[in-house]
Amino acid sequence: MPADLTARNIRTTDQYLELIAKAIFASGFSWAVVESRWPDLRPEFDRFSATQLALLDDVDIERLCTSPGVISNQRKISAVIEAARFLLDRKAEFGSVGRWLDGAGNFHERQKALRRMRFIGPFGSYFVLSVAGHQVPDYERWREEYAPYERTG
Repeated sequence: MPADLTARNIRTTDQYLELIAKAIFASGFSWAVVESRWPDLRPEFDRFSATQLALLDDVDIERLCTSPGVISNQRKISAVIEAARFLLDRKAEFGSVGRWLDGAGNFHERQKALRRMRFIGPFGSYFVLSVAGHQVPDYERWREEYAPYERTG
């Protein structure tokens, strides 16, 4: 589990994107490795400016794959760029990413909304919602009640 699983006041699209990027890179990977590489990774990803990342193309993805400090998984790098575009679309439609998530409904529906992005699974969506300050069940309760449903549902 990541060390920074404490609620913050996440409001901007870029802040949401950074949380989602952490969840994407941590999918199937050690949180400790992701956290240790994050200081080097942030500048390479324009500090997760959704507007800047949405403009990247295949040449940029190749450059990122060979940059020191970046977790060189082309599919995950592409997923972060897709997430930037997805979040900008939600911001344009709803006024903000937070409004989009709030309008999605209850916790389970918010998780489903986030899982529309590649590499965002049950824990990744729980992480994003929790750290962003959305109401989530207690982690132990979530593991007992929601995680089994997510694996089979």
